[in-house]
Amino acid sequence: MVKKIIFLGIFYFAFFSAIAQKIEVKALLDSSQIVIGKQAKIKLQASVYAVQAIKFPLLQDSIIKGVEIVEIGEIDTVFSKANSTYLLSQEITITSFDSGSYSLPPFVFLANNRDSLRTNELLLTVKTIAIDTTEKSVKDIHSVYDTPLTFKEFIHEYKYWLLAGILLLAAIILLVLYYKRWRKKPLEQEVEKPKKITLPHFIAIEKLEKLKAEKLWQSGKVKQYYTELTDILREYIENRYKISTAEQTSTETIEACEKNIGIQSDRVSELKLIFSFADLAKFAKSEPLADENDLAFSKTLNFVQQTKEVQMVSENVKTINA
Repeated sequence: MVKKIIFLGIFYFAFFSAIAQKIEVKALLDSSQIVIGKQAKIKLQASVYAVQAIKFPLLQDSIIKGVEIVEIGEIDTVFSKANSTYLLSQEITITSFDSGSYSLPPFVFLANNRDSLRTNELLLTVKTIAIDTTEKSVKDIHSVYDTPLTFKEFIHEYKYWLLAGILLLAAIILLVLYYKRWRKKPLEQEVEKPKKITLPHFIAIEKLEKLKAEKLWQSGKVKQYYTELTDILREYIENRYKISTAEQTSTETIEACEKNIGIQSDRVSELKLIFSFADLAKFAKSEPLADENDLAFSKTLNFVQQTKEVQMVSENVKTINA
């Protein structure tokens, strides 16, 4: 307990001794004379201990009338190990546009939130630019500048030449048009080539070729295989017979095909077989056998080939080895 009291006594003694130490503040001017409009720098400095608090002066736009503040720098801190003090400094850039001598008043610091400390005064002399009155020689004026013509001046200067050029150009254009219309043989009109129309069965067979090459059911993707197979079949029926199958179930699609007089009953039976395999793969727990997958493909291909549009002109029909 006694040691604690002694330690606290030493601590408070050192603390208040440090506070009691004198804080030093000062102001330095890098140049006491400047030319009007030029700049000078004032450096404010304060030397304090760690436990002491110091506030720098709050500056406005000017120090006194005639001396303006251009810039107020940040406060820099440097620690001195020699005497365990901190040197705080701030740089202020000033200027003046009125010649004369100015006595800059002391800058006021606030120490420990209670004591006001003042710096030394500064003297600034602002000089005007010296004019050499002994120089009496007369200097030559600048020579005449050759300025380019403006667009308006150019038009006014060469208006007759421009008018003649426009008339000549118009005459040439008229001659060319006259020659093309009356003297030159009319060009043969290009015969518009008929647009190539791809028949529905060509599209279906091409997509079936691609589906077979993907080998989906062989790699275990049975549902995807039947989804793409029935999509090709539905698209073909819609393009061939104008039967909308996009929003229809398998049963509704088959019923629509049964009502269509252009589709034979044998073909409808093929559709029933194909859609039954597809529904088994997509909705039932069991899957069609490998032979059934091949059979669904061959039935789809046969349906397309047996119901394709017959053209008067011979075609190169694609075939697939099912």
